[in-house]
Amino acid sequence: MNRAGNVLRNLRVTGNRVKVPAAVEITAEQIFAALDTLEAWRAAHARPLGAATMGLRSRVATMGCAHIEVSQRLKRIPTIIDKLRREPGMNLGRMHDIGGCRAVLQSLDEVQRVQSRYSGDPVTARTKDYVAQPKPDGYRAVHVIVRYQGRLIEVQLRTQVQHEWAYTVESVTSRFGLDIKAGGGPPPVRDWFAAVSEAMALEEHDQPVGPELLHRVYKLRETAQPYLQGVRR
Repeated sequence: MNRAGNVLRNLRVTGNRVKVPAAVEITAEQIFAALDTLEAWRAAHARPLGAATMGLRSRVATMGCAHIEVSQRLKRIPTIIDKLRREPGMNLGRMHDIGGCRAVLQSLDEVQRVQSRYSGDPVTARTKDYVAQPKPDGYRAVHVIVRYQGRLIEVQLRTQVQHEWAYTVESVTSRFGLDIKAGGGPPPVRDWFAAVSEAMALEEHDQPVGPELLHRVYKLRETAQPYLQGVRR
């Protein structure tokens, strides 16, 4: 599995197309064999993902959360290859988010309550709290890595506000070709999204958004606007 990942990380992904750089010495046979291995490994996450999603729905119901959205997905092959390329130390066999499910909840309290249902559970491998410690780009959520049928699955717990921010970042990435979600793209756009996330988090915690932050959000949006309009890339 990891040998296949080492072959695939040398490829370049553009949209849905996978290319081999001219300087890379990989045979077509090696590429096809690695892709076959990856496809089989990805498919092996389907049933564990279904079990993890059922477990998430059960925990959400047990905690009395209403009007929630639960979804699941298997990571697309080009996305897996791109992640291997971006993270050279990542082994394909240890990638924990090939299968992922998500609950979009009403409040931070609901997120904490559902998270508590995973604490001490044998299926829980580890937890990443990006609410307490947001990513540098401003991403906030709680990720619980669970293990079902020998496969690691990522469970995301978000509030509606956090989901709205993440969805906007994904939309900008898709529409304008700015690789914000993967940590790329123009710094003005990344800085603006990070500042917006900071302001949204303060509001979610019932704290005031001060004039300095409001001014920073406004000025950063002015700087980011040309990129968002597609004037500059």
